[in-house]
Amino acid sequence: MNIIKENTDDLTLLVKIEIKEEDYIDNYNKSLKAFQRKTLVPGFRPGKVPMSYIISSHSRSIKFEELHKTSGEAIDNYLIDNKIEYLFRPMMTVDGVDDEDWINQKDFVFKYEFVLKPEIDFDIENVEVDYYDIIPPDSHVDSMIKDARTQKGEVINNDSIFEDSSVSCDLIELNADGSDKEDSNIIESKLNLEDIIDVDSKNKLKGLKIDDTIVINPFIAFNDKVKTERFLNINDNEEALKANYKLTIKGIQSVQLAELTTELYNEFFPNDDIQTEEQFREKVIKIAANYYIHDTDQLFYNESLKKFIVENKIDLPESTIKKAVIDFSDNKTSKEEVDKDYPSYRYTIIEIAFEKYLKEKYGFIITDNDIKEFAKSRILSQFGSYQDLNDQLLKIVDDYAEKGLKDKKQYSQMRNAVHEIKIIKLLKEKVKLNHKPISFDDFVAMISSQTHHHHHDHDHDHDHHDHNHNHDHDHNHDHDHHHSH
Repeated sequence: MNIIKENTDDLTLLVKIEIKEEDYIDNYNKSLKAFQRKTLVPGFRPGKVPMSYIISSHSRSIKFEELHKTSGEAIDNYLIDNKIEYLFRPMMTVDGVDDEDWINQKDFVFKYEFVLKPEIDFDIENVEVDYYDIIPPDSHVDSMIKDARTQKGEVINNDSIFEDSSVSCDLIELNADGSDKEDSNIIESKLNLEDIIDVDSKNKLKGLKIDDTIVINPFIAFNDKVKTERFLNINDNEEALKANYKLTIKGIQSVQLAELTTELYNEFFPNDDIQTEEQFREKVIKIAANYYIHDTDQLFYNESLKKFIVENKIDLPESTIKKAVIDFSDNKTSKEEVDKDYPSYRYTIIEIAFEKYLKEKYGFIITDNDIKEFAKSRILSQFGSYQDLNDQLLKIVDDYAEKGLKDKKQYSQMRNAVHEIKIIKLLKEKVKLNHKPISFDDFVAMISSQTHHHHHDHDHDHDHHDHNHNHDHDHNHDHDHHHSH
């Protein structure tokens, strides 16, 4: 075997693996024999199929696999031994081989073309980046305070339905002609009037009293499949989901909001000496501000990346990158499309280089416990701002998080999210932050005015030597990442 290195320009590397028959023939013959032992053909005992049959019917695919394994191991060892760092999976070609040549040809040349990682010298600790602190809108703060007062309020019975009512009801499914559906069981359920989206349905319910009856279409009323299925206690029943129902009012309740007192303040913030409504509101504002951190973090990341691009004049090999994009798409992406989108591809590649630089300089690892804690925080966020976290609820959350870790797709998504969180946390610790308060409306307007928008997808696992040598030699450097610029 012979390995030849060619640098076609500063950031492009071409490696040729010249494979002779003696480099793979032993493993090839072993694979033929192993395949013979497990092949079942009518008329022959197990393991006794003639080798001539195996060679004639399977030698091409077996030889193909052994050659890819041989070349893959060679390129991996070469990269490790020479400490070569690159940005994404290489393009691989085999010189002058057609279908028949795979069978008859003895020697082969595999070519791997890499885009190398650029040299970077960037002291982020001397960089100043604007960080926008969003001031929560009054409507958000008012809603959170109302939630707190509702949670500690008193449930009272009402004579008729109004905007804030919670309604207990019985439902019977109807036929298309309006008659009760035969064998239809009475469904006992509850709804909050504020959850009704359809104006006509809401108006039909307003003013109704105990034992009043109306015909309603819950799917139209809620305008939401999940809420409708929960309300009707059904699952994957399209006919029942879209049907009309006779609804009878069985109970009407509302919550009398708790007064804003020091007792209520202490219920939610027992470690703070809150005496006034203004102090309580200020505390709630700080909690509400946390809802916007993800948005401000994203903008901060993008601004940090822009500083990196300005400080590092990276001259990427444009023609090689364009060729790689077309190759990775199995030629489904046209040259015209690549030319048009090249600025976005270039931005993504620089982004990968930026994150590699941060990881190598400062280092961090992502553990399964990091991912589990992230999953738990996501689940807990669905329970609202003031949910009592009892042991039973925490156990349920823990179980759901464990289940998510076992789902390959969810695990990958959560790992990417944790990676992003850690990168942003590192940047916030190292760069000089120039804090700027901004209203939510002004922040939205500022983001909307930025016409240059990218949506990048790249996987954050960039282990240079963890390759999967399948037939298309995918080196597992597909990228999945989300930042808006």
